[in-house]
Amino acid sequence: MNNRRIRYFTLIEVVVALAILTGGIMGAMAIVTMSKKRMDRAYDSFYAQHMLAQAAEYYLLCGNKSITPDFFPYSGHSASCNIADCKDKNIPSNTGGNWKLATYDIAVRGPNGQIVSEVKVDKLLRNEIFQQR
Repeated sequence: MNNRRIRYFTLIEVVVALAILTGGIMGAMAIVTMSKKRMDRAYDSFYAQHMLAQAAEYYLLCGNKSITPDFFPYSGHSASCNIADCKDKNIPSNTGGNWKLATYDIAVRGPNGQIVSEVKVDKLLRNEIFQQR
């Protein structure tokens, strides 16, 4: 006969092992949740910068005309542009001759009307174009 005793895990050992396993799983879930939130924020930031780049390209090429839906196809979002004299004191606004330094204030607004992103760009314009705005 075989008198060897079979050794099983005690209840306390099983409880401790389950607690360690639960802690590891909870930590992994917290990391996944944080990374998902960071990915969402990065995507929103990229999306806003992409819309702003597209609006800036349009306004810098076409002036202060209203942006067309085929060029800016983001439903619920809108872009606006305000062209004004350059306010920088270190740069002369009248460059002499036929040119004038203007500031384009370009903004993209979300569905709730808040500014999602904006940029100010200085650009040299011919006087006749600046006066037509």
